[in-house]
Amino acid sequence: MYCGGMQRHLRTLLFLLLSFGLVPEVAAQARAETAPIRFSVAGGFNISRLTCPLPAVEDLPFEGIDIDNGSRIGLVAGGLVDFRVAPGIGVLTGGLLSTRGGTLKIDLSDFPELPELPPPGEFPGGALEMDLRIIYVDVPMFLTAGIARWGEQRVEVIGGGMLGLKADARVKVKFAGISADEPFDEGLPAVDFGLSAGGRYSCGNIFAAAYYTWGLTDLTENDAPDPINHRYFTVIGGWRF
Repeated sequence: MYCGGMQRHLRTLLFLLLSFGLVPEVAAQARAETAPIRFSVAGGFNISRLTCPLPAVEDLPFEGIDIDNGSRIGLVAGGLVDFRVAPGIGVLTGGLLSTRGGTLKIDLSDFPELPELPPPGEFPGGALEMDLRIIYVDVPMFLTAGIARWGEQRVEVIGGGMLGLKADARVKVKFAGISADEPFDEGLPAVDFGLSAGGRYSCGNIFAAAYYTWGLTDLTENDAPDPINHRYFTVIGGWRF
């Protein structure tokens, strides 16, 4: 009888100790989960390119021309805001300063000599390089959905619309030892809209996210036979308050 009573009291005491130890932690996690609004600072980079419809080499009027439509790496920085709308579901928006664009390289090293050029047959040759840099203020309009969680760690899928507000555009051209850096705002649309999809990992206040964006806006504003759009992959990390 005495031993049975002691065991019951010990079990009760152990239950109370565990309760007092776990309840604050559970409550803290619940408060973090149910916080309706959370602000973040973020920074990272993107890899972007333009879908320039380049002619095939065999379609060019001259031999010895090599064309390469390349990508460029740009910085990304700004702030984000999370709105929780339901358990595990939220809306992500904010403002990110994003540098993107693309590069174009036309190699004329093997360009044939043209007798009609003065002096006879001379051509500068080399490579014509163009670097188009466009700075946007990106406003994500994402939905977030949690797919896994353990402790303070969480994995979410994110995706939705991306609204890019053009802030600046410049083009840098290099050819035959001469370079020029000029504004390139004329003819570019003020808004670049796209669709994004990716994921986000968070541990406590630290997070990292990656997403790919398919640009839907024709940067030529329908002035070219084929549209030119942005394609870019973004990686960011930061701190959630």
